[in-house]
Amino acid sequence: MTTRIYILLKSREGFFPLKINEISKTELCGEISDFGINQNFDGIFEANIYHDGKLSDIENNGWTFSCHIKGNYHVPGTYHSTSYEIECIDPDDNELKLYSTPYKIRFSEEYVLCNYLEFVNLYSKFENADIALKFNYLSRLLDEGMYGARGRDPMKIKYEGVLDLIKFFKGYYEELEKRNRKNKLLMEKIKEAVNGALDFLKRRLDFDKIE
Repeated sequence: MTTRIYILLKSREGFFPLKINEISKTELCGEISDFGINQNFDGIFEANIYHDGKLSDIENNGWTFSCHIKGNYHVPGTYHSTSYEIECIDPDDNELKLYSTPYKIRFSEEYVLCNYLEFVNLYSKFENADIALKFNYLSRLLDEGMYGARGRDPMKIKYEGVLDLIKFFKGYYEELEKRNRKNKLLMEKIKEAVNGALDFLKRRLDFDKIE
């Protein structure tokens, strides 16, 4: 097992890490432990987030996100992936579990820590658990399934459920515009997910053509 510590600094483009030797008492820090890989090239990791030297959950816009995450990864061979879970509580005190995206990406300690903070920044902008879970499901489906995950044929995914999610988030996008609650990051991510799902459906429908 190897454990490393990084200061996590915020910039206009997101977050970036700087490796340090011990937890800072004045900065946001991430501590990540890599337990290594097995004979199948699967690995596991755990990470903790510290603020001002203290291990504490992150609170943002009424949401609370666990300061501890754990996940798994697969090193390149026929494929690579990185995945972890985040336990959180929405503004209405509903407990839920969200799954990281993107999924099909190479594992790196720095990426996991910065991705976690960017994930928190995005999902804390949703009003409640119901909307966050719907978006998380669509995002994972786009990344893990629609474009082909190990052992799965993306053409076998049923598109009726995907269409329902597209309609929901298209309506949600338009509602945010009407309510003047536009947030650049949130709007971009919703647009990206809806358009990505529509592109998939177009390919899926072409697959059903009689040649």
